[in-house]
Amino acid sequence: MYQGESESTGCTILLVEDDALLRPLVSEVLRDEGYTVIETRDGAEAIEVLGRSGESAPIALVILDMSLPRVDGLGVLQHLAQLGTSTPVVAMSAVVSNLVAAQARGARDAVLKPFELERFLEVVARNCVDTAS
Repeated sequence: MYQGESESTGCTILLVEDDALLRPLVSEVLRDEGYTVIETRDGAEAIEVLGRSGESAPIALVILDMSLPRVDGLGVLQHLAQLGTSTPVVAMSAVVSNLVAAQARGARDAVLKPFELERFLEVVARNCVDTAS
């Protein structure tokens, strides 16, 4: 299902990525940068975690792949809109039109795959709000 938590900067990231090779790599890089990471494989798991996010550390940023099984990225964005949450979302996709659609539906930022690690980390740092303070 999902895994998580490591040393925290106060910024908890929900990483929603179905690619079994990419997800652990991105998660490890984020943890190495000091972020707490919760991983999910699809949109349905992401919605489940988001529904419980107030129970522990609130989610400060969602990194959301747009092409997901069960519930796609647009479905997750729709769920966030229904919750009325202001949690920032960084959309990821190899398809530009998916990123345009995501930003039209509320994603704050977008990263085109394959991405350069430095650029990706800049986008994360810009969008991750420390919820511990």
